[in-house]
Amino acid sequence: MLAIAFAVAVIVSVLYNNGTMRNLELLTLDYRFLLNSSTPRASFDYQRLAISDGIKKLLADKERQEKLPPGVVFVDMPEAGSDIRTSLSLDECTDAAKILFAGGAEAVVINSLLPKPSGKGSGASLAGVISSSGAVYLPVLYEVGKEKTERLYAGDGISGVAEPWPLFIDLGVFLGHINAFADPDGKLRRVPAVIGYKGGGTYHLGLAAAFGMLGARAADVKFNSDDHTITLNLSRGRTISIPLEKDNQFIINWGAVEKKSLLHFTYKDIVEVYRMVQDKIRPATAMKVFDGKICILGTAESNNFTGKPPSINYNYSPASACGLIASSVLRHSFVRHVPKSFNVALIFLVSIVVGSSLVDRRLLSVMMTGVIGAGLLGAMYIYGFSSATYLIVAIVTAVPLGIFLARFRLFSGLLFTVFSVLCCLIVPAGLFKLFNLVIVTFYPIFAILLVFSSFYAYTHLMALLSNIRLFNLATKDGLTGLYNRRHFNLLIETELTHSRLHKGRNLSLVMCDIDNFKKLNDTHGHQAGDTILNEFAKIMKSKCRQSDMVCRYGGEEFVIILCGAGASEAFKVAESVRQAIAEKSFTFKGQHYSTSLSMGLVEYTKEKTKEELIEKADQALYKAKNQGKNCVVIFQ
Repeated sequence: MLAIAFAVAVIVSVLYNNGTMRNLELLTLDYRFLLNSSTPRASFDYQRLAISDGIKKLLADKERQEKLPPGVVFVDMPEAGSDIRTSLSLDECTDAAKILFAGGAEAVVINSLLPKPSGKGSGASLAGVISSSGAVYLPVLYEVGKEKTERLYAGDGISGVAEPWPLFIDLGVFLGHINAFADPDGKLRRVPAVIGYKGGGTYHLGLAAAFGMLGARAADVKFNSDDHTITLNLSRGRTISIPLEKDNQFIINWGAVEKKSLLHFTYKDIVEVYRMVQDKIRPATAMKVFDGKICILGTAESNNFTGKPPSINYNYSPASACGLIASSVLRHSFVRHVPKSFNVALIFLVSIVVGSSLVDRRLLSVMMTGVIGAGLLGAMYIYGFSSATYLIVAIVTAVPLGIFLARFRLFSGLLFTVFSVLCCLIVPAGLFKLFNLVIVTFYPIFAILLVFSSFYAYTHLMALLSNIRLFNLATKDGLTGLYNRRHFNLLIETELTHSRLHKGRNLSLVMCDIDNFKKLNDTHGHQAGDTILNEFAKIMKSKCRQSDMVCRYGGEEFVIILCGAGASEAFKVAESVRQAIAEKSFTFKGQHYSTSLSMGLVEYTKEKTKEELIEKADQALYKAKNQGKNCVVIFQ
């Protein structure tokens, strides 16, 4: 079983390294995002309530505002036009930027390409905002071939670029790319950290905005494609290391969307807030909800060409992804993958432990306790229980429960497998919530199921082979491998019943006896006799038909049941056997000798019992012996 478990580990590790079934592993990452999103997104739905009611609830709930971490605000802008690359109105973006900067926003990020100039002076208002604030970020969209290259950071596969207007670039607007590529299942989990073009590099828009808010200059940001990291060298010796994947893509922590890391407003919300402040309906301090924030302008349903987020709520778009990326940098909270070598070791460990536990009942009790305890601890971390009391409760609960469940002999293996699968789901989710650490999940579960299936198949195969062995011991002769006398009695009874039920179905019986066998044993020894018996058995089976049944009746006597054969056909078979034995030269310890076979044949007619049929075959055999042996006699 250990060899099977090891083989399963090797197979699953190869599948993991080759990326086979990668979509299923991605789904396990999605469920961790969802479990990590335990806090409701907001206490109201601005899409369903009146604007004034929504703003009233948003601004009146000071306690909720105090819990919101500083960082990023997402503003859901109305769509303009049908082109997905031109989804925001220039005028509305300008108005939103003015309002947000008036509220103290640190930076405004426009996450969608703006429309082309419609005439002279178009864009002047936004240019004024850019010039006065010095903190507006605009997007760049690179044209990438159908096949996504692994070296976008070096400019490979880039055929063109859609940039902001030269007017804005001349004013020194900050730029960041908005390229993103969906995973094979169509969901957006990662974005290229940096894309190279014409000797330069452009960071993702969310990263660029976060770098600016942290005060990092271009010289302070170092991208290392070999180590797959981005390092920020900030003032006072502070350093931030941003981990990337092997292809230098940044993992978006969608689990932070509903944990108040990204506060959502609508364009109408902020316009209403501004109007209320101007009319002195509300205190001016209400605008401080935007104070010191990076404000992302985008649409909830636009830019779908980049893929859907891995979340139950599909109202989040790549604009939300941009905000989450910026928020991750500001909070120094990054999703990290453990090394592949660790995941491979985990697959081997899980496979070997499960395989060993299934065959060792004492180890099963220990491991049952372990997986139950680990599962309980993981569940408590997922739901925010971190008190030492809960840890003690988990341990105290796991020990008796594991020992008790391990006693169920029929179901202990199945229960252990189920708990192991649950543990492989819960523990990685708990580690993800605590450390944003991604451990391979699907492949260990797949290995557990394969090991259990192999164990189940192995035990049933061994039981089947054991039954076959017992059947052979009960029905076969130990020396010749032919059916023994006990099984012969069952076979002849069955065939006689068939012949009685099916009129016209022939049945013949041949009794055989080795001539002068006692003399041969006395002359050459019993080992020579055993050799002859084995050789006789082989010759008889080779010369008989496939449907015939050859049995050892006892000593040197054999019997052949010929189903569907009359006397004439049975005689041909018997004569073929006799002739082959008469022509055979037997060898034992270098000595050559020969012998012959006498045979008595009877065809079933009206015999009422097997004893009567066997008696007639014996009589025919007796006549063969009296006629000089080495012949076949048919009962008359």
